[in-house]
Amino acid sequence: MKHLLRLSSLLAALGIIGLAGGDVRAAETIGGADQVINLVEGTVELTTTKIEVRDEIYRDQLIKTSSDGATEISFLDETTITIGPGSELTLDEFVFNPETGQGAVVVSLSTGVIRFFSGKLPKEAYLIKTPTATMGVRGTTFDLVVDQAGETTVAVSEGEVILANLAGESIIIPPGLSSTVKAPNSQGTQNPPSALAPAPDIFQERVGQMDEMFAGLFGSPNTAFSQFLRELDWSRILGWTATAIFLIPMITGGISVLSVAGSFAALAIVLWLLLG
Repeated sequence: MKHLLRLSSLLAALGIIGLAGGDVRAAETIGGADQVINLVEGTVELTTTKIEVRDEIYRDQLIKTSSDGATEISFLDETTITIGPGSELTLDEFVFNPETGQGAVVVSLSTGVIRFFSGKLPKEAYLIKTPTATMGVRGTTFDLVVDQAGETTVAVSEGEVILANLAGESIIIPPGLSSTVKAPNSQGTQNPPSALAPAPDIFQERVGQMDEMFAGLFGSPNTAFSQFLRELDWSRILGWTATAIFLIPMITGGISVLSVAGSFAALAIVLWLLLG
């Protein structure tokens, strides 16, 4: 009997440990999707969902855009990342204390193109990783392209970026210039970052393609503002506008055939609006 009691106690203890170990931390919200074009997916804890405008984004989330997809996400510290087509970005770490202004942002771009705008955190709080390089941020805005082989090119618009290869050899990129880190060769040797130069044509094409997707009078068809416009009840807006137009002759010119006809038209529209 004692052996059975001990076995039962052991199994109960193991059960408690197992439950504790299987307790998965709830996904931590770190920002949201401001713009979404075509197919953009997010994966958290092996669960993949389609990302829509105003959706939350989470720590440890993998964001993947289709060949014609793009998105713009913003973090709680007002860091903004625009993600172009054919990209895979992982939100590795985000910590932000709004009272102290301290924290950290770490993201990894496996492939694709992004534009990075740093937020309220100190410059040293940002770290961007690719399969072949790491980047420290000393400023606000830069573009980053990673090809299928892992080759990494950075072009800076504002501030400075410290680009380093996997061996730690680095270069500081000022505004208006770029540098590239190539993948290691077959012997595992990797060259230092390339000399400073204007962004190469292929880089500009990738970034230009991303920019075109967000162009237009109101941005892309899936921006928050464009979605707001589509959700408006335009029939009622046009109806009230027509009512005001029909009443103008009576208000400005007194009683006349035109004003009376306009008043009847306005009354008909108001009844339609109220009863529709």
